[in-house]
Amino acid sequence: MLTQTNLKLLPPVLAKLAQTTPGKPCRQVRKRLAAMMLQASTLFVCNINKLHMLMINPKIDKIISVWSTLLKNDVFYLPVLGPVYASGKSVKIILHDLLENLKTDSFLPYDKNKRWFKRKKEIIILSEVLIKDDQLLIPVESNFPKRALKFFYYGSNKQIAEIVERAKCLINASDKLRHIDNRFLCFSQKPKFSKKVVCRNIYLKLIDNQDRFKQSFHGINFLSDLSVEVRQTFRSLGKEPDLEGFNFLWREFIKEKKALPSIICAVEKDEIVGAIGPLEVLGDAWDNKWLAPPYFGVKKNFRRAGYGERLWGAAMSLAYQGGAKYTLLQSEPSFPSSRFYEKQGLKKEAEVC
Repeated sequence: MLTQTNLKLLPPVLAKLAQTTPGKPCRQVRKRLAAMMLQASTLFVCNINKLHMLMINPKIDKIISVWSTLLKNDVFYLPVLGPVYASGKSVKIILHDLLENLKTDSFLPYDKNKRWFKRKKEIIILSEVLIKDDQLLIPVESNFPKRALKFFYYGSNKQIAEIVERAKCLINASDKLRHIDNRFLCFSQKPKFSKKVVCRNIYLKLIDNQDRFKQSFHGINFLSDLSVEVRQTFRSLGKEPDLEGFNFLWREFIKEKKALPSIICAVEKDEIVGAIGPLEVLGDAWDNKWLAPPYFGVKKNFRRAGYGERLWGAAMSLAYQGGAKYTLLQSEPSFPSSRFYEKQGLKKEAEVC
């Protein structure tokens, strides 16, 4: 029976219906209540299913399980994110973040690429990931600097021919992959089957109180503190064959007067002859602060004059002041920067080919 007390418990629309439908309030209210309960239960089940999908994805769980066993060192390379330092923590955390983030258009908070782009430039094609025993083949669609398909391989390098065939099979079976012309196969260690493979060393630099200012930094200035005329000379840095990263900074940011974190420059006679930056401290997947990899280099004609050491010292001091615990750097073995890092006591912790 509908009493005044019961009416107060009904939604306003149904309470009004019960009061304004003489003789048949109970039947009408029951029908409306039944419809509302059905709708509510349907929404509840849908939301529970969505939550379940977010929490448990069998393929993602399988990929993470296999992938984590193949990352045996603290320093390793991941598609989308690049070099990573796990510092003894569980690698499953960052793998879970990476794969779950595929559902969104936003960058992970510790993705160094968010400094340069508004949208992701590399996307893992989850549906085409291939797992077999202790081998993992991960296709990635890249849109920078031009559209390309990259296959990241993790596992033993003993069966390279088989790996290449698997990549070809994936391409042939997928309409999406088949229409991407530029294709690359990437390894977490140098394969033995070819001498033509280009590899980059990955160096880890731990940052501590030894990186405080200890020396004179004469001739070292923040780019933002230089005159307009001197800042214009930054452009010539990118023309050096092994300093093309500075060309990207000049073309996309400095020339266009877009904001950037600090860049430190070596200046001689009103000319920028070397630089390191941008210097931005981020939090990683385990909430440790780190210095996102900066571009670093000195013009060929000004090397071995102490500019590299002064730039490096100033940058590490600034990173220390910002709370950074480490940074990761990449360089081809034949580049002067590799020799410089090793001279500073850094060791090759990993590589990507």
